Amino acid sequence: MLVDVFESLEDAGHKKKWVTNTFLDESASYKGVNATFETPEGQLFELQFHTSDSFDVKQNINHTLYEEARLLSTSIKRVSELNDQMLLNSAKIPQPSGVELINNYRPSN
Repeated sequence: MLVDVFESLEDAGHKKKWVTNTFLDESASYKGVNATFETPEGQLFELQFHTSDSFDVKQNINHTLYEEARLLSTSIKRVSELNDQMLLNSAKIPQPSGVELINNYRPSN
């Protein structure tokens, strides 16, 4: 389970910097768990955790829409349409079992 991965990293001396779990966010057009850790030497690294469904939507369906939406030449109306479609696509992704145990984390400092 993902909680065990985080604990193993922390046991190895890596410091959890932040965690974002968008599987629990109904308004997210991206579904996954992103975590950033810092090595004992100070190097930051990010891990992304997906299900096969969430990875497929991210890579093969929503990515093209995202790339169009971020172009400066894309009209505001079209950006809204693209965002709506990405949200619909992501809403179809089943929530993985146990993902509710992964809380968002931001340091308090």
